[in-house]
Amino acid sequence: MRSSIAHTGPPPGEIPTGPDDTPTAKTPPLPRRTHRLTVKARHEDQSLCEHRVTSSGKPTEAGCTGRHDYVATCSCGGWTQTGSPRTALQYSHATHRNKEAARA
Repeated sequence: MRSSIAHTGPPPGEIPTGPDDTPTAKTPPLPRRTHRLTVKARHEDQSLCEHRVTSSGKPTEAGCTGRHDYVATCSCGGWTQTGSPRTALQYSHATHRNKEAARA
């Protein structure tokens, strides 16, 4: 026996599609993600360096071996990079942030 109710759309929770399987309804926008950069200095043995240094980068405290490199992390959780100098990491993060913005 046939039902008298006509099917007018996809099942609940599915995106309606046209005859060529392209979405016919506008997909919801992705939530905005923040991209804040955190850069931390490290010693050669990979421990964090929170000591004071001179303008030339030499340590002012006894026991500090000096800054070897930096580890940079993005707040989105999808990008981490290690390197030196710090400005190169800042530029690389800006590139990451711009690529993510272009995808949205």
